[in-house]
Amino acid sequence: MSLTPLPTQSQTVLVGCPAGEWHTFPVQLLELFLRRRGYKVVNLGADIPADRVVTTIFSINPQLVVMSAQTLVSAASLGDVFSTLRTSGTLLAYGGQIFNRVPAIRNAIPGYFLGEVIEESINEIETLLRNPAIQSTAVVRSGKYLQLIQRFQEKRVILELDLVQSFTKDALPSGFLNIANTFLGNGLVAALNLGDLAYIYPDLEWIGNMLTARELPFTLLLLYLNTYREMLKTQLGQEGLPITNMIDTFISENNTARK
Repeated sequence: MSLTPLPTQSQTVLVGCPAGEWHTFPVQLLELFLRRRGYKVVNLGADIPADRVVTTIFSINPQLVVMSAQTLVSAASLGDVFSTLRTSGTLLAYGGQIFNRVPAIRNAIPGYFLGEVIEESINEIETLLRNPAIQSTAVVRSGKYLQLIQRFQEKRVILELDLVQSFTKDALPSGFLNIANTFLGNGLVAALNLGDLAYIYPDLEWIGNMLTARELPFTLLLLYLNTYREMLKTQLGQEGLPITNMIDTFISENNTARK
Protein backbone atom coordinates (compact mmCIF):
# COMPACT_ATOMS: atom_id res chain seq x y z
CA MET A 1 0.00 0.00 0.00
CA SER A 2 2.80 2.40 0.87
CA LEU A 3 4.37 1.85 -2.57
CA THR A 4 1.31 2.86 -4.55
CA PRO A 5 1.75 6.11 -6.51
CA LEU A 6 0.00 9.37 -5.72
CA PRO A 7 -3.57 9.68 -7.07
CA THR A 8 -3.90 10.56 -10.74
CA GLN A 9 -7.71 10.57 -10.81
CA SER A 10 -9.88 13.37 -9.42
CA GLN A 11 -12.44 11.09 -7.74
CA THR A 12 -12.36 9.94 -4.12
CA VAL A 13 -13.72 6.55 -3.07
CA LEU A 14 -14.74 5.87 0.55
CA VAL A 15 -14.54 2.19 1.55
CA GLY A 16 -15.26 0.36 4.78
CA CYS A 17 -17.25 -2.24 6.69
CA PRO A 18 -20.59 -1.51 8.40
CA ALA A 19 -21.34 -2.07 12.08
CA GLY A 20 -20.85 -5.72 13.06
CA GLU A 21 -18.45 -6.51 10.20
CA TRP A 22 -14.83 -7.23 11.15
CA HIS A 23 -13.54 -8.85 7.95
CA THR A 24 -11.47 -6.01 6.49
CA PHE A 25 -9.33 -7.96 4.02
CA PRO A 26 -11.77 -7.53 1.09
CA VAL A 27 -11.86 -3.74 1.47
CA GLN A 28 -8.08 -3.62 1.92
CA LEU A 29 -7.67 -5.45 -1.39
CA LEU A 30 -10.17 -3.10 -2.97
CA GLU A 31 -8.25 -0.10 -1.65
CA LEU A 32 -4.98 -1.47 -3.02
CA PHE A 33 -6.36 -2.12 -6.50
CA LEU A 34 -8.11 1.25 -6.66
CA ARG A 35 -4.96 3.08 -5.57
CA ARG A 36 -3.03 1.27 -8.31
CA ARG A 37 -5.51 2.67 -10.81
CA GLY A 38 -4.90 6.16 -9.56
CA TYR A 39 -7.88 6.80 -7.28
CA LYS A 40 -7.77 8.47 -3.89
CA VAL A 41 -9.19 6.02 -1.34
CA VAL A 42 -10.28 6.65 2.23
CA ASN A 43 -10.60 3.40 4.20
CA LEU A 44 -12.72 3.59 7.37
CA GLY A 45 -11.88 0.00 8.39
CA ALA A 46 -14.06 -2.39 10.38
CA ASP A 47 -17.30 -2.11 12.38
CA ILE A 48 -18.13 1.47 11.41
CA PRO A 49 -21.25 2.98 13.03
CA ALA A 50 -23.72 4.56 10.63
CA ASP A 51 -23.30 8.05 12.10
CA ARG A 52 -19.54 7.95 11.49
CA VAL A 53 -20.07 6.97 7.86
CA VAL A 54 -22.49 9.87 7.39
CA THR A 55 -20.18 12.35 9.12
CA THR A 56 -17.21 11.27 7.01
CA ILE A 57 -19.19 11.56 3.78
CA PHE A 58 -20.17 15.14 4.56
CA SER A 59 -16.57 15.88 5.54
CA ILE A 60 -14.71 14.52 2.48
CA ASN A 61 -17.52 14.47 -0.12
CA PRO A 62 -16.49 11.22 -1.91
CA GLN A 63 -17.75 10.45 -5.38
CA LEU A 64 -18.49 6.85 -4.36
CA VAL A 65 -19.08 4.92 -1.13
CA VAL A 66 -18.31 1.19 -1.17
CA MET A 67 -19.12 -1.07 1.79
CA SER A 68 -18.53 -4.79 2.27
CA ALA A 69 -20.59 -7.27 4.31
CA GLN A 70 -19.90 -10.96 4.81
CA THR A 71 -22.74 -11.93 7.16
CA LEU A 72 -26.50 -11.49 7.42
CA VAL A 73 -26.11 -9.23 10.45
CA SER A 74 -23.63 -6.89 8.77
CA ALA A 75 -25.75 -6.89 5.59
CA ALA A 76 -28.61 -5.48 7.67
CA SER A 77 -26.26 -2.82 9.07
CA LEU A 78 -25.14 -1.97 5.54
CA GLY A 79 -28.78 -1.68 4.48
CA ASP A 80 -29.46 0.72 7.36
CA VAL A 81 -26.52 2.96 6.36
CA PHE A 82 -27.48 3.03 2.70
CA SER A 83 -31.15 3.65 3.51
CA THR A 84 -30.05 6.71 5.47
CA LEU A 85 -27.87 7.91 2.58
CA ARG A 86 -30.13 7.08 -0.36
CA THR A 87 -31.47 10.65 -0.66
CA SER A 88 -28.07 12.30 -0.13
CA GLY A 89 -27.06 12.13 -3.78
CA THR A 90 -23.98 10.06 -2.92
CA LEU A 91 -23.25 7.12 -5.21
CA LEU A 92 -23.55 3.89 -3.18
CA ALA A 93 -22.13 0.45 -4.00
CA TYR A 94 -21.54 -2.77 -2.08
CA GLY A 95 -20.41 -6.38 -2.21
CA GLY A 96 -19.48 -9.29 0.02
CA GLN A 97 -19.91 -13.00 0.55
CA ILE A 98 -23.42 -12.81 2.01
CA PHE A 99 -24.75 -11.32 -1.24
CA ASN A 100 -23.18 -14.21 -3.17
CA ARG A 101 -24.64 -16.83 -0.81
CA VAL A 102 -28.10 -15.22 -0.67
CA PRO A 103 -28.55 -13.16 -3.86
CA ALA A 104 -32.10 -12.15 -2.89
CA ILE A 105 -30.69 -9.85 -0.18
CA ARG A 106 -29.48 -7.55 -2.97
CA ASN A 107 -33.13 -6.56 -3.44
CA ALA A 108 -33.13 -5.05 0.06
CA ILE A 109 -30.05 -2.84 -0.39
CA PRO A 110 -30.43 0.62 -1.96
CA GLY A 111 -27.19 0.66 -3.90
CA TYR A 112 -25.27 -0.86 -6.78
CA PHE A 113 -24.08 -4.48 -6.42
CA LEU A 114 -20.47 -4.72 -7.61
CA GLY A 115 -20.38 -8.40 -8.54
CA GLU A 116 -19.35 -11.66 -6.94
CA VAL A 117 -15.55 -11.39 -7.33
CA ILE A 118 -13.20 -8.53 -6.61
CA GLU A 119 -11.95 -8.31 -10.21
CA GLU A 120 -15.53 -7.52 -11.26
CA SER A 121 -15.80 -4.95 -8.49
CA ILE A 122 -12.87 -2.87 -9.71
CA ASN A 123 -14.26 -2.70 -13.24
CA GLU A 124 -17.78 -1.93 -11.99
CA ILE A 125 -16.45 0.87 -9.78
CA GLU A 126 -14.67 2.50 -12.72
CA THR A 127 -17.83 2.19 -14.81
CA LEU A 128 -19.88 3.82 -12.04
CA LEU A 129 -17.44 6.67 -11.62
CA ARG A 130 -17.55 7.35 -15.36
CA ASN A 131 -21.35 6.99 -15.56
CA PRO A 132 -22.90 7.65 -12.11
CA ALA A 133 -26.39 7.83 -13.60
CA ILE A 134 -26.46 4.03 -14.06
CA GLN A 135 -26.71 3.43 -10.31
CA SER A 136 -29.46 0.97 -9.44
CA THR A 137 -32.85 2.19 -8.25
CA ALA A 138 -33.00 2.85 -4.51
CA VAL A 139 -34.95 0.36 -2.44
CA VAL A 140 -37.35 1.65 0.18
CA ARG A 141 -37.95 -0.93 2.90
CA SER A 142 -41.50 -1.28 4.14
CA GLY A 143 -40.62 -1.55 7.83
CA LYS A 144 -43.42 -4.09 8.28
CA TYR A 145 -41.50 -5.97 10.98
CA LEU A 146 -40.46 -3.01 13.14
CA GLN A 147 -42.96 -3.78 15.89
CA LEU A 148 -42.06 -7.47 15.87
CA ILE A 149 -38.36 -6.62 16.16
CA GLN A 150 -39.07 -4.47 19.20
CA ARG A 151 -41.21 -7.15 20.88
CA PHE A 152 -38.67 -9.88 20.12
CA GLN A 153 -35.84 -7.79 21.58
CA GLU A 154 -37.89 -7.16 24.71
CA LYS A 155 -38.47 -10.88 25.26
CA ARG A 156 -35.20 -12.26 23.92
CA VAL A 157 -33.28 -12.61 27.20
CA ILE A 158 -36.18 -14.35 28.95
CA LEU A 159 -36.73 -16.61 25.95
CA GLU A 160 -33.09 -17.67 25.81
CA LEU A 161 -32.88 -18.30 29.57
CA ASP A 162 -36.02 -20.45 29.44
CA LEU A 163 -34.62 -22.36 26.51
CA VAL A 164 -31.32 -23.12 28.26
CA GLN A 165 -33.19 -24.31 31.35
CA SER A 166 -35.44 -26.57 29.30
CA PHE A 167 -32.56 -28.81 28.20
CA THR A 168 -30.77 -31.35 30.34
CA LYS A 169 -26.98 -31.39 30.22
CA ASP A 170 -26.99 -34.41 27.92
CA ALA A 171 -29.65 -33.18 25.48
CA LEU A 172 -27.54 -30.46 23.85
CA PRO A 173 -23.95 -29.34 24.48
CA SER A 174 -23.98 -26.11 26.51
CA GLY A 175 -21.48 -24.51 24.14
CA PHE A 176 -23.83 -25.18 21.23
CA LEU A 177 -26.78 -23.65 23.09
CA ASN A 178 -24.96 -20.41 23.88
CA ILE A 179 -23.59 -19.99 20.36
CA ALA A 180 -26.90 -20.95 18.74
CA ASN A 181 -28.89 -18.49 20.87
CA THR A 182 -26.61 -15.59 19.96
CA PHE A 183 -26.33 -16.56 16.30
CA LEU A 184 -30.05 -17.22 15.79
CA GLY A 185 -31.24 -14.19 17.74
CA ASN A 186 -28.95 -11.81 15.86
CA GLY A 187 -29.85 -13.45 12.57
CA LEU A 188 -33.58 -13.14 13.18
CA VAL A 189 -33.30 -9.43 13.92
CA ALA A 190 -31.17 -8.92 10.80
CA ALA A 191 -33.57 -10.86 8.56
CA LEU A 192 -36.54 -8.95 9.97
CA ASN A 193 -34.72 -5.67 9.36
CA LEU A 194 -34.08 -6.70 5.76
CA GLY A 195 -37.73 -7.63 5.35
CA ASP A 196 -37.63 -11.41 4.71
CA LEU A 197 -37.10 -14.15 7.29
CA ALA A 198 -36.15 -16.60 4.53
CA TYR A 199 -32.77 -14.83 4.36
CA ILE A 200 -31.74 -16.76 7.47
CA TYR A 201 -32.21 -20.24 5.93
CA PRO A 202 -28.65 -20.56 4.55
CA ASP A 203 -27.23 -19.66 7.98
CA LEU A 204 -29.35 -22.34 9.64
CA GLU A 205 -28.17 -24.88 7.07
CA TRP A 206 -24.59 -23.80 7.75
CA ILE A 207 -25.06 -24.53 11.48
CA GLY A 208 -26.40 -27.97 10.62
CA ASN A 209 -23.42 -28.67 8.37
CA MET A 210 -21.06 -27.50 11.11
CA LEU A 211 -22.66 -29.98 13.52
CA THR A 212 -22.31 -32.77 10.99
CA ALA A 213 -18.64 -31.90 10.44
CA ARG A 214 -18.13 -32.31 14.19
CA GLU A 215 -19.83 -35.70 14.08
CA LEU A 216 -22.94 -34.37 15.80
CA PRO A 217 -26.33 -35.24 14.28
CA PHE A 218 -28.21 -32.62 12.25
CA THR A 219 -31.25 -33.52 14.33
CA LEU A 220 -29.73 -31.53 17.20
CA LEU A 221 -30.41 -28.38 15.24
CA LEU A 222 -34.00 -29.43 14.54
CA LEU A 223 -34.50 -30.26 18.24
CA TYR A 224 -33.14 -26.85 19.20
CA LEU A 225 -35.30 -25.01 16.67
CA ASN A 226 -38.41 -26.91 17.70
CA THR A 227 -37.86 -25.86 21.33
CA TYR A 228 -37.06 -22.29 20.27
CA ARG A 229 -40.36 -22.16 18.38
CA GLU A 230 -42.30 -23.26 21.48
CA MET A 231 -40.57 -20.62 23.62
CA LEU A 232 -41.45 -17.99 21.02
CA LYS A 233 -45.09 -19.02 21.15
CA THR A 234 -45.04 -18.66 24.94
CA GLN A 235 -43.36 -15.25 24.94
CA LEU A 236 -44.85 -13.60 21.84
CA GLY A 237 -48.03 -15.50 21.05
CA GLN A 238 -49.64 -14.45 17.76
CA GLU A 239 -47.15 -11.59 17.36
CA GLY A 240 -44.38 -14.10 16.78
CA LEU A 241 -46.16 -15.99 13.99
CA PRO A 242 -43.84 -14.80 11.17
CA ILE A 243 -40.86 -16.29 13.05
CA THR A 244 -42.57 -19.49 14.19
CA ASN A 245 -43.93 -20.08 10.68
CA MET A 246 -40.43 -19.69 9.26
CA ILE A 247 -39.04 -22.20 11.76
CA ASP A 248 -41.91 -24.62 10.97
CA THR A 249 -41.08 -24.41 7.27
CA PHE A 250 -37.36 -25.00 7.84
CA ILE A 251 -38.00 -28.01 10.10
CA SER A 252 -40.54 -29.49 7.70
CA GLU A 253 -38.29 -29.10 4.66
CA ASN A 254 -35.29 -30.64 6.41
CA ASN A 255 -37.24 -33.51 7.93
CA THR A 256 -38.50 -34.35 4.42
CA ALA A 257 -35.07 -33.98 2.82
CA ARG A 258 -33.43 -36.34 5.32
CA LYS A 259 -36.02 -39.14 5.21
